[in-house]
Amino acid sequence: MRNISIGVSGEIAAVFVLCVAASAATLVPCTLTPSSPTNQLIKCNLSHMEFSGSVLRNYGVFIPVNYVAGQSGMILKVSGTSHGIANDCQNKPAGNESAGWLPWLNTVPAPAPVLVCPEGVFDAPRLGYNNGERWNTWGHHAWNWVNGTVPNDLDFFAQIVQIVQSALQLNRKFMAVTVENPDTSEGSIMASEFAAYRPDLVSSLSLYNDRTFSNIATPGLDSDGTAIINPTAPVNVVYWGSMVSGAENAMCGSPLQSTSIGMTFKSQTMDDVFSYWLTPLQTPTVTPYDFTGTTTNFCSAIRKNTTLEYKHAVAVDGTVLDFYRLVGNATGVPWCSYDYYGADNPTVCSKLSMAQYPHDFRVPPANCRWQATGTTNGPCNHYMPAPGDMLGVFYQFMVNHQKP
Repeated sequence: MRNISIGVSGEIAAVFVLCVAASAATLVPCTLTPSSPTNQLIKCNLSHMEFSGSVLRNYGVFIPVNYVAGQSGMILKVSGTSHGIANDCQNKPAGNESAGWLPWLNTVPAPAPVLVCPEGVFDAPRLGYNNGERWNTWGHHAWNWVNGTVPNDLDFFAQIVQIVQSALQLNRKFMAVTVENPDTSEGSIMASEFAAYRPDLVSSLSLYNDRTFSNIATPGLDSDGTAIINPTAPVNVVYWGSMVSGAENAMCGSPLQSTSIGMTFKSQTMDDVFSYWLTPLQTPTVTPYDFTGTTTNFCSAIRKNTTLEYKHAVAVDGTVLDFYRLVGNATGVPWCSYDYYGADNPTVCSKLSMAQYPHDFRVPPANCRWQATGTTNGPCNHYMPAPGDMLGVFYQFMVNHQKP
């Protein structure tokens, strides 16, 4: 385990940061307050102490139109592209270029949660690499970060969460962590590591096509030779996995192969991730759901899935794990969603490609024909709850699984 210094504790007074609306040309000084403007992306800077020294770190804050001071919670969205905050937090993230939390949250009734998007430290240009934001996280510590920076991302996340919670007077029981565009970043791994280290801050974790434990040769041992600790307390987790083609995202792992970020592999599976989050749960009841059989695991071998579609665990304290296998043509990037009320909202989906149409993952929605062979026009799951679309299901999980 790396030495982690968490530099923030307790209540934090209104914090002076450098902020700028996304449409502005230059940074201007401001203070986040409950009267800060809604419905625009605010770019904030924080001078943060990394393992290698102090660095100016960026993060975005989006306050939806139905934000209510003292009642609204927070969603921390961990991404990581080559575009920075402008794309990480904006309504057109890299990948499907359409779906996103910003326009979706504007359709949520009061008290709608605030969205916060941390920006990773960029990898210096190297031939053959996708030189975007890179998180210092499990299995991925060997980046050539700009200016020799060695990021302390766990502490950075903890600081900005508590800064924004205090400045905007947010409900600390609702602090959900999610990820977007996992197809080209280690965001899902960083989100998982933060939730595991700081369950005192995190109420729930929502993951799609997760990369956790990629580049981990020995279970429980990080690529830097340190131990991967188990979650320090129970965490509510909803997880959507599928047999996508990417080496890092495949739910049943992948052998060594070349990717956009170099050679990588994934020796562990969706079952290993489920077991990892199950570890801290007290006397959990685990129930597998197999529509066509009686299997209890999602994977039978590397790159080979079973017919299990859903596994549910609940602990005596109410902590829940909901793991779903998407059957069908699940893409590496997120699928577009209906708005909060189930409408096909043009501000949420651009409909420029298949994944940019709002998609209901329940069986049998009109636009999804379930087949075990995976030759459908979209992924499905027999046990997917209402409302069926990705952001809708994730948000309901967040709302229903807050801290006590």
